[in-house]
Amino acid sequence: MENIVIGTENLKKSYKKGVYAVDGLSFQVKEKRITGFLGPNGAGKSTTIKMLLGLLEPDDGRIEILGNVMKTDSPRIRKYIGFMPELPKFPRYLTGMELLEIYGEFLQMEKNEIRKQAKELLEEVGLGKDMNKKIGNYSKGMQQRLGFAVAFLNNPPLAIMDEPTEGLDPVGMVEIKKLIKQKARDGTTIFLSSHLLKEVEEICDEVIVINRGRLVTSGTVEKVIAEAYNRKIIEIEVDRLGNVPDAIRKLPYVIDVSVENNKIFVELSTDEDVRAIISRTIYENGSLVIGMGYVTETLENAFIELLKNGVNVK
Repeated sequence: MENIVIGTENLKKSYKKGVYAVDGLSFQVKEKRITGFLGPNGAGKSTTIKMLLGLLEPDDGRIEILGNVMKTDSPRIRKYIGFMPELPKFPRYLTGMELLEIYGEFLQMEKNEIRKQAKELLEEVGLGKDMNKKIGNYSKGMQQRLGFAVAFLNNPPLAIMDEPTEGLDPVGMVEIKKLIKQKARDGTTIFLSSHLLKEVEEICDEVIVINRGRLVTSGTVEKVIAEAYNRKIIEIEVDRLGNVPDAIRKLPYVIDVSVENNKIFVELSTDEDVRAIISRTIYENGSLVIGMGYVTETLENAFIELLKNGVNVK
């Protein structure tokens, strides 16, 4: 049985009487996974993260983190949670190394260990040559990298990250995504919020989608995409169309057939692999298959589809 690192049950938080930013939200985050936390603006993501960190008290519901109830044990367990805010703001008069040393003391680490880990982390995020420069001289991207280093000081079992690649150039984004994957392989459970859905699809094992403070769906990226569409589409290129589209339409498991140039798109109602049957139908109707494959939907398109259709808002 997989260990649950974050568990929420019927979580509620309102800022105005009767208006809930988070409204009965329940979800689980599994150990040593990278889990994406998705939702449109105003969905309740930031409020949820603040409650997970113990910065906001829920009106109702339950939060368990690392086996501890957050309401009562938050001061004790907060030091086991690494946090990277969306736009980190650090004292401009400190150097990158000094900042990590202060955080290390807060985490009650040994001085030698602080220095060792801080140096390693700053080098990992590309700030090795800048560790003794004042943070006031850091660019936005450098401060984002520094925020990553702070989040992973003392090897936390859980890291919560809000828009971890915000402000980074394309090279920096690739480097941070690699580091996130490596930290997960090293054993840290990572819970990240991002509006870059292509990025989430690349690095996350599972996703949680919320809207209006409620759970829409959760599961592996593949499961969420499948749930959004609940269908399979095959793209076929043939040498001549002829009667082929009409012949395919007559097959029992075909929902719809559309044509673009010499390409045929077949929407199916079955999970079975029926490409051989379709190929035979094409051949029997005087045409040849040039290429055939399943159309792969993206998480970004699935996210839009889920919110548009209001699927399973729980």
